[in-house]
Amino acid sequence: MYNVTLFRKIWEPKNMVPKKYTFEELYSFLTHERKPVKKKHQVAWCPATFKAGTSKNNENCVSVNLMVIDVDGGYKFDDIHLTLQKLRLRFMMHTSFSCGADYDRFRVVMPLHSPVPADEWKFYHRGMVRWWNDYVHNNWVIPANRHKKDTDGGLKFVDTKAHDCSRGYYAGYRTEYWQSAIHLDDDGIPDWDRYAQWEKRDHYALLDQKKKEAEENRKRLESFNKNLDGKRKSYSDTRRWVYEMLKTQRDWRAILASKLSAKIVQSVDGDRAQGWTCPQCNRADATYFYLDGIANISSAKCGHLNSCGWSGSLGYLAEITGNLGGF
Repeated sequence: MYNVTLFRKIWEPKNMVPKKYTFEELYSFLTHERKPVKKKHQVAWCPATFKAGTSKNNENCVSVNLMVIDVDGGYKFDDIHLTLQKLRLRFMMHTSFSCGADYDRFRVVMPLHSPVPADEWKFYHRGMVRWWNDYVHNNWVIPANRHKKDTDGGLKFVDTKAHDCSRGYYAGYRTEYWQSAIHLDDDGIPDWDRYAQWEKRDHYALLDQKKKEAEENRKRLESFNKNLDGKRKSYSDTRRWVYEMLKTQRDWRAILASKLSAKIVQSVDGDRAQGWTCPQCNRADATYFYLDGIANISSAKCGHLNSCGWSGSLGYLAEITGNLGGF
């Protein structure tokens, strides 16, 4: 049995319906014939569980219970179905409502050996991308009457960025391009744990390298500033110093958060400064930056992706808000 969460309306994140399905029951739910409705009114689901009485977000996620692979064109549905069969894996597939005549858009759902804690999920999803390249893309079965050179590519069309543990998916409805399939004859499950450990190892190795580089850069700039003692510092010297410190130093980023009257919120990936005013759209309900600019992205962002989508360095944010001095 697999624990999942259903949403009658994805824009109502508190209206969650926990369900427990067998693999076959989940397939029946996902492939159930539904009436065509606008996107925001479609039934959605998440292969995860959440803390009772909360809402759908990464902080409230407890565990992820199934691997969902989002394919946005590039591959043909039938080709991937045949490839996964030859690998003797247990899986289900179905096209999304955005599938078209010239491209196949579909999802592959596969079991995990056991539920994955929310804070570990990003390594499992990244591991899936590596596994897909090793076992699916490199063993991609193309019918005799077609060639790989005739396709649109492949790997780049798998959603490689959907690492968030609370990611939801529309169940959608059947269109004229509808296809679905389930394979239960084999019980094969990829070694997700091994691939996740490889991704975790590489992640922390890269993190150590970035920390070392940031520390070396900090010492170099401190030495430069020390040699300027007693001399008149130029605006560009000061500006460069603040920009670099705000890029990598947690205490500097926390000071800027305070200057901007931001709220510090804990998240799965680390503490975030939220609620400061976006310099482009002047809204404060979707802005954020991480306090740890080494382990996470260092830039500041506005989450209104469709209407704004502003992104910039913390140095620039400090400068245009009149907070470049005083650090």
